[in-house]
Amino acid sequence: MKKFPLFILFYFSLLNAFGQWLPLSSGMTDYISAASFPAVDTGYAVSQDFFNGGKIIGTKNGNTWTPQYSTPNYLLTVCFSSSTTGWAGGGIMPDGVIYKTTNGGQSWSLMEDSIKQVYSLYFVNDNLGWAAANDPTSGNYFIYRSTNGGANWQLQKTGLDYIRSAFFISDSIGWIAGDNGRIFKTTDAGTNWNLLNTGVVFHFASIYFIDKLKGWAVGAYGNGGVYHSNDGGITWNSQSIPTINMLNSVYFTSADTGWACGNNGTILKTNNGGQNWVIQTSGSTDDFSSILFSNPAAGYVFGANGSIRKTTLINGGVTLVKQNENVFYPNPCKDIVHFELDKNSFNEKETRVELYTASGQKLIDEF
Repeated sequence: MKKFPLFILFYFSLLNAFGQWLPLSSGMTDYISAASFPAVDTGYAVSQDFFNGGKIIGTKNGNTWTPQYSTPNYLLTVCFSSSTTGWAGGGIMPDGVIYKTTNGGQSWSLMEDSIKQVYSLYFVNDNLGWAAANDPTSGNYFIYRSTNGGANWQLQKTGLDYIRSAFFISDSIGWIAGDNGRIFKTTDAGTNWNLLNTGVVFHFASIYFIDKLKGWAVGAYGNGGVYHSNDGGITWNSQSIPTINMLNSVYFTSADTGWACGNNGTILKTNNGGQNWVIQTSGSTDDFSSILFSNPAAGYVFGANGSIRKTTLINGGVTLVKQNENVFYPNPCKDIVHFELDKNSFNEKETRVELYTASGQKLIDEF
């Protein structure tokens, strides 16, 4: 098939131009709560719907998603420790459930239904994992640990308030974040959980650490916000963000490069550890629940109305955009952007190209 390459030269820098997040089909309209990628192209996502309960969908190529499992229970979290072994959790309040697969999602089995509603699961290997759970009827939280792959769960800590996100950097060091500024930390695999002094009244929805010291937590209290720690969670400082929308998920691929997502189609990116966050164009107004990268070059965002969007990065962080047989790269770019337009899909009256700077200035809106 013949292509028509087009080169355009710009005499200004687009180094921090918006990335491109292209839609993928999930095959459903449910609210996608969370996702997990045990391999670059192999991923799983879970959903919740008032009428339909929960569903599990999966992909083997990073693009095409197919149904795997459905249950009357809401599914709020999913975690894979390997390409074959994973868990999905949720429940209908106040009761919780945990399902497990050992064959890459071909089948799922109910492992636990005697705990409270599960909001977050984190397994560091096929045996050792934690569940952050809540009883919305009483307002209490529960931290559980399993040492046998989810067959049995031991209650480690409980108290008043909600917890929403668990993250471990090793089999002994981990954090759990929740409402009213609560962030707990363990350095002994959960034998002891210590409440950190964040000094804020804030509802944390997601927490992520790139190493033992550097971490970020996002959420909202009225307006959305990002908090950062350089000392393993001992102290937390707010970072300025260009939105007031609630943030629901945060993910970093390095100490400098990270993303956050939230309501009303919000996607933020930083290239300097959060000193500056810029808005990326998502192309959606859906509320986003989860953002992650299966490797530093492939990112996904999930959310309401079955929304899945993907970005693909090349050449150290630029975006390769491919829609049908049209290709645009690099993005972001400096000086030169390359367009390849397939003659069968090119129509002068329908084709439109828009370029933006990181500050949101539209540079070109058609040609």
